[in-house]
Amino acid sequence: MSLTAASEAALVARFVDAARAVDRRGRDFAGVTADTALDSLGLDSFSLMELVGRLEEAAGVTLSDAQLARLRTVRDVARALADEEL
Repeated sequence: MSLTAASEAALVARFVDAARAVDRRGRDFAGVTADTALDSLGLDSFSLMELVGRLEEAAGVTLSDAQLARLRTVRDVARALADEEL
């Protein structure tokens, strides 16, 4: 599925909200874009999985282990969730 600019922006906003919810250090995620690398967020692996879990729950989908292993950027997360919502 191809994401429109509006749907991608909405998914990035949801991602930022979820990142703030799981972050225990009070980081500012205001600069996060679709191209932001997940490993640049400063979240530990547990927090990152919690973040993705929140997004899966909100979207009503479950990503496979193979899909999770391919996630590198916020856009990757948005696309994976959008593909599963079909």
